[in-house]
Amino acid sequence: MPVRKRADKRRNAEPDHDTRWNLDLGWLADTSDEAMRVAWEQYRDFFMAQPLDRAGRRPYGWWIFESGLGHQPADEESTLYEMGLLDDAEITTVRHIYEGLPQSMWPRFMRD
Repeated sequence: MPVRKRADKRRNAEPDHDTRWNLDLGWLADTSDEAMRVAWEQYRDFFMAQPLDRAGRRPYGWWIFESGLGHQPADEESTLYEMGLLDDAEITTVRHIYEGLPQSMWPRFMRD
C-alpha cells in the first residue's frame, strides 16, 4: 500500500507577530541571524505571496537572505529593476503609485 507524504504545515503557516515584523520590516529584537535565517526558510512562501500593493518592494528577509546584497537598499524599486526582477505588471504598478508626486520622490529607474 502506498504511503502518503504528510504536508509540512509549518512551511505554510503564518508567522507569529514578532517573526512577521522581523522578516518583513527588519528585525529589532535580540534574535540571532541564524534564527532569522531558519524563520525565513520556514515562512518564505508566506512573505513572497503577499499582494502587489507592495509593488517594487520585497520583505526584509528576502533582501538579507536571497538578494545577494545582504542589506535592504533605500531605493528598493530601482534596485529590483536593475536586477531584472520587476515584471511589466509590477513596473506599471510602481509607476502608478508615484504618479502625481514630484519627480524628486520617484524611484531612480523612473527618472532615467
